[in-house]
Order: sequence, then structure tokens, then C-alpha cells
Amino acid sequence: MNKSKLRIFTNSIVITLLLTTTGLVFGGWILKDWQDAVTKKFEGRKWVFPSKIYSDSYLLYVGINLRQDDLREKLRRLGYVETAATPKLWIEERNFIRYVD
Repeated sequence: MNKSKLRIFTNSIVITLLLTTTGLVFGGWILKDWQDAVTKKFEGRKWVFPSKIYSDSYLLYVGINLRQDDLREKLRRLGYVETAATPKLWIEERNFIRYVD
């Protein structure tokens, strides 16, 4: 009777080890597949934008105590340049931008 209990216990351990190993291998394969999918998604060119985006956060509102020199320096660092031309008004309509003279 002891031999049969020992055999059942041994078989149970072997089956448990096989299931655990299979689960780990399958889980590793799934994780590798997900990693490859995410890596592929984020490699290469991500967005189609102009070569330079003029963007930065800066809080502006009516009545703010603002030093013009600081604002000019920030705009200069972003690549803006001062011109003598009059700024143009543009209106965005559906899928195009229309300039108003």
C-alpha cells in the first residue's frame, strides 16, 4: 500500500512539474510576442509632422505680470525670429487654412 501511495505522489509531482514548465514556457512565449509587437509599433517614424514643431507650455493670460525680455528669450530659444512683416490672420475651416489679408 505504501508503494502505491508513493507512486501516486511521485506521479503527482511529475505532472505538476510538467504543467508548471509548460505554463512558464507558454507564458514566456506570450510575453516575447507582446514585447515584439510593442517594439515594432514604436520603432521607426511615429508621426508625420513638420521638421520642427514650435511648441512649449507657457501660461499667458490678461493681467499677468510678464517680463517681455523673458518671453522674447523663450521665443528665441524655440526658433522664432522677429520680422518686420505684419502678422497675417488665418482662419481654420474644415480641412484647410485660409489666410485673410
